[in-house]
Amino acid sequence: MKKPLLIHRILILGILLFCSAAWPAQTMAAEPQRVAVLPFKMNAEKDLSYLRNGIYDMLSSRLSDPDKVQVLSRTEVEKAVAEEAGPAGTGPIDEAAARRIGGKLKADYVLYGSLTVFGDSLSIDAKMLDVTGTQPPVTVFSQSSDMSGVIPEINRFATEINTKVFDRQAQAAAPAAVPAAPRTGSQPDSRAHPEKLLQGGAVVGGDARVSPFIVRKDQLLQSANFWKSPNYKYYIAGVAVGDVDGDGLMETVVVSPDDIYIYRFQNNSLVQIQRLKKVEDRYNIAVDVADINGNGRAEIFVTALNRYKNAVTSFVEEYDGTDYAVIAKDEPWFFRVTDTPVRGKVLLGQQSRMWSPFKGDIFEMQWDGRAYMPQSEVKTPSGINVLGVALGDVLNDGSETLVAYNSGNNIAIVTPVGEVLYKSNDRYGGSVQYYAGQKTDKGQEENPIYLPMRILVRNRLQDTGKSQVIAVNNHEAMNMRWNRRDFTEANIEALSWDTVSLGTDWSTRKMKRFISDIQIADIDNDGSDELLASLVIKAGDIILTSAKSTLVAYELEAAPDGSDASEQ
Repeated sequence: MKKPLLIHRILILGILLFCSAAWPAQTMAAEPQRVAVLPFKMNAEKDLSYLRNGIYDMLSSRLSDPDKVQVLSRTEVEKAVAEEAGPAGTGPIDEAAARRIGGKLKADYVLYGSLTVFGDSLSIDAKMLDVTGTQPPVTVFSQSSDMSGVIPEINRFATEINTKVFDRQAQAAAPAAVPAAPRTGSQPDSRAHPEKLLQGGAVVGGDARVSPFIVRKDQLLQSANFWKSPNYKYYIAGVAVGDVDGDGLMETVVVSPDDIYIYRFQNNSLVQIQRLKKVEDRYNIAVDVADINGNGRAEIFVTALNRYKNAVTSFVEEYDGTDYAVIAKDEPWFFRVTDTPVRGKVLLGQQSRMWSPFKGDIFEMQWDGRAYMPQSEVKTPSGINVLGVALGDVLNDGSETLVAYNSGNNIAIVTPVGEVLYKSNDRYGGSVQYYAGQKTDKGQEENPIYLPMRILVRNRLQDTGKSQVIAVNNHEAMNMRWNRRDFTEANIEALSWDTVSLGTDWSTRKMKRFISDIQIADIDNDGSDELLASLVIKAGDIILTSAKSTLVAYELEAAPDGSDASEQ
């Protein structure tokens, strides 16, 4: 009785297996691909949440495909983002974090990015990742001069994803309106950056090498990796980078006229780790960082003037393993650290003569165990102040050559015997820092003698045979305010020696107001150098106005062909 029943069951099972094998493929459709669209990071000082929502809606509508692609709900995604990046969503979202979020959501793909406001222009930087990491990402970087360019770039990005990831043919997207800004009676936030950081300069769109910051002499733009700090409510007099606590990581040291601020780059932002209050009655005008005494921790050299600005009274701070302490004070030296191609960082010093900060001799300085003492003299012509001096392989001949701003803000190349080999026709630099000169008449309130700002030499690798002089160009207003300098815009230029003169290799786009200092250093500890500039938006030198400054950086990375971009 049991055997026929068993045979009957086997026959039924066989029929079912046959039917399932012969069933049309379309009736056994695979589960739809799950896509998590993370909220875009908005790098702007105004509320652009409406634009973030609009980007999500655009991407969701263009990627969704019934039974094939499911875009996860915004609520579900934002909850996972908050768990990863904090309730405010302010934590870093890089590839690793995006994949972790995608994994928590059981998504197949995760899309994340940022939108950054530069003055009246906007840039989009986005990436679509396979959560498993087995497929190459789909990326987009583009800049638009206004809001009208956002929609085409989102459409292009969605089309590229549909084609490369989901193997769907491009379809004409319905015209989309720019997401409406809240009606406040003022200009839309997306177009009204308070400082209007970058000024002018045409930008090529639709190219992965688009940059909002640096333009080569052939008008092609370098790869885009631009960063801006928040605004600081103080005047940045100087900035320097070095390992001041001996932990192997770089810190960014900023001085205001009163205080010293020490920052560490974390989570794509500078985090303040120390603030050193004013040392007695001084006015800080410059800062340098270098391990001159050789104990493994870089000293902080602060060039300062007395309250009347007619005498130099500099000081040096150093970390002792527990706290920062002054190891030299009341120093009559203008300090400047220069990075030489062979000897590394060298400390230079200059004592100003009475009423004449451009006439003192310049020396290399060394630590003798108790103080920083002058050693060998650096020969220079008259009219040179050490704050605007650098040593490097300027002539591309393997030797150390001095380059400096003279008192007229021309760039001079000086031979080892102190003779001027070359002087630029154009003026560069331009600082608001001044030394109080002797008054020429009884009614004169001040006689400011303006000091130079930093100049750098970017020494090249031996196989390139080329160095660059990095110089600021602060553009002065035509009118003078109370015998004070007034700058309206600024840019940075890289110049190289062509055996006859210094020619421009590249320059940054113009920025509003003026640059007070520059550095080339690995500020974010990622193994590659950045060009760092302190941009003063408001100097705070007018009654009832407060100072405002910011830091901007551009990564000096390799060009697409593998050579250094600055050599193109």
